[in-house]
Amino acid sequence: MTYRAEIDGLRALAVILVILFHADIEAFAGGFIGVDVFFVISGYLITTIVINDLDKNQFSLADFYERRIRRILPLLLLVIAVSYVLSWWLFLPQAHKEVSEFSVSSILSASNVLLYLKGHNYFGLEEQANPLFHTWSLGVEEQYYIVIPLLLMLLARNNVMSYLTFFIGVFLLSLMTVWYASGDPDFAFYMIFSRAWELAAGSMLALVMRKTVVKPNNTLAMIGIVLVMASALLFDKSKDGAGIMLMIPVIGTALIILFSASDNICGKTLSLKWVVFIGLISYSLYLWHIPLLVFYRYVLTAGQEFSFLTYVGILSLLSYITWRFVEKPFRSRRKIGMKTLTASLILMTMPLLTFGFIGHTSGGFPDRNAFFEAMRVNNGYGLACNGNTEVNESCSSSSEPTVAVLGNSHSMVFVQQLAYETPTGVVQLTQDSCAVGYVDVTPGVSGQSCNDFFTDAIETIVNTPSIRQVVISSNFGKELSTQSYRASFTQLLNGLKDKEVVVFGPTPSAPFAIGECLWKVRLFGEEKGTECDFAPKRTHQQNITMLAQYFEQFEHVEFVDLTDYICQKGNCTMKIGTNNAMYTDASHLSYKGAEVVLNSYQSEAVGIQQLTAKN
Repeated sequence: MTYRAEIDGLRALAVILVILFHADIEAFAGGFIGVDVFFVISGYLITTIVINDLDKNQFSLADFYERRIRRILPLLLLVIAVSYVLSWWLFLPQAHKEVSEFSVSSILSASNVLLYLKGHNYFGLEEQANPLFHTWSLGVEEQYYIVIPLLLMLLARNNVMSYLTFFIGVFLLSLMTVWYASGDPDFAFYMIFSRAWELAAGSMLALVMRKTVVKPNNTLAMIGIVLVMASALLFDKSKDGAGIMLMIPVIGTALIILFSASDNICGKTLSLKWVVFIGLISYSLYLWHIPLLVFYRYVLTAGQEFSFLTYVGILSLLSYITWRFVEKPFRSRRKIGMKTLTASLILMTMPLLTFGFIGHTSGGFPDRNAFFEAMRVNNGYGLACNGNTEVNESCSSSSEPTVAVLGNSHSMVFVQQLAYETPTGVVQLTQDSCAVGYVDVTPGVSGQSCNDFFTDAIETIVNTPSIRQVVISSNFGKELSTQSYRASFTQLLNGLKDKEVVVFGPTPSAPFAIGECLWKVRLFGEEKGTECDFAPKRTHQQNITMLAQYFEQFEHVEFVDLTDYICQKGNCTMKIGTNNAMYTDASHLSYKGAEVVLNSYQSEAVGIQQLTAKN
């Protein structure tokens, strides 16, 4: 195919928009559409290459996939490896576990599927400790690359109309999927089924330009630029991130590809040497921009501000180096033969897959040091009990437990300490992210809805005679927020009228992740022991007062305010000893934190063991 410098210039525009968006440059709040520009370009280029080879009877799947592998994998594996090593050194177990998961999913071209299954909303992910979340877009493209060449081979060759009809079908089916998935924005955003229309749009451009001679038109090309830039400047990520509004930048990109040329203003601008150069290194820029952003922000401590110019400078230098010494050599069969390529990929891939898998199953290698071990996620008896609704061997310390821990992740934290202090047995009946009650019908992490979970859990409690006390905790952000939630919570508590119910919480919410704060102080500062302490928010005591008044209507319910156990004289002390903390994140008690809270509660002679003894 004939090289078009303006296409590399368009790549430059796309990657710049994405970088500005993730760096939180307010003017480019819609810069996420740079990914949509990339999708159209990819569809256009890949289809052009495949159709050219098919029409000449020169197409080989092996050669096609080899070119894709050379283009994508070497640099991707390097970025994954660097991210994994830095994560091992810097990140607490839960964050390192996530990096481990995405190391594997990125290699397997499935990060988009993983993000969807984990229920992660794309916007805001760059603020979390996930340097690989942006590989979701590679997953979408690679899934398209796998399927489309195979399907094109089945069509009649040298027949542009059959190819075009095929891509029109893909385009329309995918748009129908977008409409169908309007109630599931994460699906619409991440999955190939609802993104294929953008890639198919690029494919249709390739076929139109192959069948007819499209005359350059500067006016239409400039309209395309306006549509893309207007989207980047005016789109709202909360409303326009997925769905039919993306048609605007897609149409804009199509107009640029169709009508820009070396002899009109749009084409000349996009063909400027420095613009084309950015386009040439755009893959390196894209792959590095999130890891660098995440790790750069991570190492900044109190008083240090994020410098966009410093970030761009480091990103540009790093991207040039890897383009020059990784991308270019690996794309050349003369410089790196098949044997060297295969050996290099195996030597990189196998350790990353192995460590990624073990990092996931081990919970992020918490045994890296004593502090990490103390900061492992406090999920009770383990992840297998997330969504458990029965008394069983895995999620109960006795076949006839006397205490049931009911609720969400804020309840889980008490399970192990209660089990240690309750010889008669404790059963864990918890599901993460569920408001306590019967309102939520969205499937949770275990696959069942919160409604179904609490229905089954309450049935187990009511029908298990040995259970006499029920411990409930939550951040109570939803339970009393609306009339329906309040009625649901009331119904649940009334269903437990024959049991003694102890409600803990909520914990005072910190303005930052405590475990990460203490670890960063240890790495980058001088420890005084108070750097991560905080004062409760003004609204915290108001919430406590409201909850206490609400629970007064239930004679069988005891509400326990945890504030005084965690915060003395308005100061919430977070560091415990040398290698421990009260919280693992901004509100969840660590194993040691749960021990401190329960011991304080018991010292007031109203602990769970006394309640058990009374019965």
